[in-house]
Parts: sequence; C-alpha cells; structure tokens
Amino acid sequence: MSYAQQHQYAILTSDLDFGERLRVSGDSHPSVIQLRSELLAPENLGEMVLHALERLAHEIESGYLITLDGKKMRARTLPFPGR
Repeated sequence: MSYAQQHQYAILTSDLDFGERLRVSGDSHPSVIQLRSELLAPENLGEMVLHALERLAHEIESGYLITLDGKKMRARTLPFPGR
C-alpha cells in the first residue's frame, strides 16, 4: 500500500483486506479496485475492468475504493466518512 501511495498507483486486487485496511487507516490514497468474483480470468472480468478504468479515471486519481463484482460497479470516496 505504501509503495502504491508513494508512486501514485492504484491497486487492482481480489483480496478484500485492502478495503478494510483503508477503512482502519483513514488514508485517502491509494485507490483500490477490488474484484469480487470467483471467475477472475481476463476473459471474464477484463472488459469490466477496462470500462471501470475509463469511466472512473477521475475517481481513481482522487482516491476511491471501487468494487467490481462482475455485474456492477460501486465506488466509495476515500477516506471513508467518519474518519
């Protein structure tokens, strides 16, 4: 997380612990894109990931937790409210 934050990268992961780490830390970066699917192959989620990167480019630069579940996208601003 700190490497991504220092280099202004976003993280693409299927590990749901990143969202929890962001909640606890109160950090506003890096943006994290979580893939919530059992079918993680590019042919299953690749198009959705590319669509999210195009559609949510500003949010990714601003600091968001984005969840893709294969059917829908959800974006939450960082840091999470209440921090």
